[in-house]
Amino acid sequence: MRAPPDGYTLLFVTATNAINHTVYSNLSFNFVRDIAPVAGTIRVPFVMVVNPSVPAKTLPEFIAYAKANPGKLNMASSGTGSIPHVYGELFKAMAGVDMVHVPYRGNPFPDLLSGQVQVIFISIPPTIEFIRTDKLRALAVTTATRQEVLPDIPTVGEFVPGYEASAWQGIGAPKNTPAEIIDRLNKEINAGLADPRIKAQLTNSGGSVLALSSSDFGKLIAEEAEKWGKVSERPTSRWNNRGSLEARYSITPRPQALAAQAGGANDLVHVDGSGCVAKPVRHPCRRWVNRYRDKPSSRSRNVGYAPESGSKAGYRHLPRRS
Repeated sequence: MRAPPDGYTLLFVTATNAINHTVYSNLSFNFVRDIAPVAGTIRVPFVMVVNPSVPAKTLPEFIAYAKANPGKLNMASSGTGSIPHVYGELFKAMAGVDMVHVPYRGNPFPDLLSGQVQVIFISIPPTIEFIRTDKLRALAVTTATRQEVLPDIPTVGEFVPGYEASAWQGIGAPKNTPAEIIDRLNKEINAGLADPRIKAQLTNSGGSVLALSSSDFGKLIAEEAEKWGKVSERPTSRWNNRGSLEARYSITPRPQALAAQAGGANDLVHVDGSGCVAKPVRHPCRRWVNRYRDKPSSRSRNVGYAPESGSKAGYRHLPRRS
């Protein structure tokens, strides 16, 4: 952001930057304002996959099942405010379903494959072999059109009108970079993207070429920031420490006060938005949370709190971590 605007220092821009622009309010810069868009490079489709134990073969069946069982499906992501998270939140809002968000710091696939979490919105490349071997079931792709690599899988938008989400990448420069430098960089990048070898490499990685003018790339960034800003500000509800529901934002980062231990050393009970205890799953962060204060407890690591059946159950003392 503070580099000289001479065209020699560039930023590898991703969809995450546009999401973070809306999620984090304490950044020392404005991503949309302080970046000069240069060119797009690649667009990456995502796919909605579920564990085969989920009794839904199609997306309409999944939506019906989720509505009949609110808060009982666990939706994994790579962290609060991550791309899989916001894609899932957009789906929850537009489909009108309630799923428990389970953010992971590490790899969510072991728990997804074992059925401890049931659904995730994830890019196609790391999931394609699991789909082909029936270890995961693909319900829909998140892009506006079907994908060649999964031609029989419909889009989410075919059943949830207006839904579209796909990751993208590109190049940015410091603001105030001269227009002639931006134009030269855009021309050279787009020439490279037109190379059949580069295009084939991007296609083989599960993406598609995103060749845009600098102005069109700037419009994409602004539209994405506005889109995910609306999702991050969408109010949901949570059970507060007074035993009643209160509004909260669906994505704005804050400690996940999700519950208490329910079995093994890493098994936690996740609490849904209504305050009811959901299915025990492994908590990815593996840290105890003081549910009553709605923030991580750095001292009382052996204490957890979880409302049960819509009412407070008080503190539950847990074995201290070794």
